[in-house]
Amino acid sequence: MVDFDLLLEVEKAFRQKTVLRRLIELHGLYEEKVLLRDDSRNPNSSSGSFSEVQYQGICDNTAFAAQTVAAKENELLFNLIAKNCFPLRSLEIDIWLDNFAEPSDLLIITSDNIIARLAESGNYKAQGKIFEDGFRGTYKKDSYYLPVHSVGDRQEMELLIVKTTKLGILRQYIPMPVKFEGHIAKTIFYANSRNGIPEHENTGFKEILEYIPAQGFFGYFLQILQDTNDMHY
Repeated sequence: MVDFDLLLEVEKAFRQKTVLRRLIELHGLYEEKVLLRDDSRNPNSSSGSFSEVQYQGICDNTAFAAQTVAAKENELLFNLIAKNCFPLRSLEIDIWLDNFAEPSDLLIITSDNIIARLAESGNYKAQGKIFEDGFRGTYKKDSYYLPVHSVGDRQEMELLIVKTTKLGILRQYIPMPVKFEGHIAKTIFYANSRNGIPEHENTGFKEILEYIPAQGFFGYFLQILQDTNDMHY
């Protein structure tokens, strides 16, 4: 069995780095539910509506393990949100912002490698302090200042303009709570150790998520080619 104390430590560090989870919790709805994987009355990951984020490796470095899983979750949720957005091929963001009736309800979600490109418009103002929810600065549109959040470095240069009212629901499915040090405790991770290998040297754990966006116009999804200086393609 994997040390439960280790899982709690990883989870605590993990939650501090999950940018999109925090945004959905703030602007949408976040739920935690117990999922009995062997109970036919409950849904399972093979149904297609569930997503799994997995990690297998050395867990004596809690911060590294937490960062790895958080980065995978941010990538997963970024892609799931993007699937519900209208694709764009131009960085002329102001043109697309004009299509929103309530700019005060908008968020810009991107990655560190595109913020410099975003700043070229002159409307982006960086925030000195880096917050746990990925807040990096604001983008000015008329009298509105749209918050810009980054999920960290990504290989792709992509940007989301989304309505906060459409972020929807993020459900976190957790294993059954266990008795731990005299009280009932839970972790979001399903964990296991490989036979014959000490758990601190090679531990596998995963989380199970379900993301359900709200219906209606969600926002825009912008992709930029990295091998050209042209903003349009």
